[in-house]
Amino acid sequence: MASLTPTLLVLYLTVGYAAAFPYPPMGGFTDLNPKSQDVKDVLDEFIKKTNEESDNPNWEKIDTIFKVRREFIYEIHYKATVRWRETECPKTKMTTYCATYNKPYVGKSYICDLDIILMPWKNYFSFSKSCY
Repeated sequence: MASLTPTLLVLYLTVGYAAAFPYPPMGGFTDLNPKSQDVKDVLDEFIKKTNEESDNPNWEKIDTIFKVRREFIYEIHYKATVRWRETECPKTKMTTYCATYNKPYVGKSYICDLDIILMPWKNYFSFSKSCY
């Protein structure tokens, strides 16, 4: 049996590690596809919680996702840049019944940086929003 050269051994171990652990190593941000189901789920929860806590009488939503990044440490940390929009739909009505909810450019909009921290094993969800 032929022995592996050090270069082939390193290549073999790297490919094996990548196949076994498809997630990035802990402690570094990775860019995500803004259209992925994972991003959609996290941002949907963010929108729900933000609307619950907001004093705005109208529903608010995300119109455009510009960039999303994720980091694994002890928690799952997301950073996103989005266009946040105040709709003309009052919270007294369901969003599915509000004709202008899905219309772009209706209501005030802002560019916002989001920080979202998840620990699903502890049922923990924390976020902050900074808009300009």
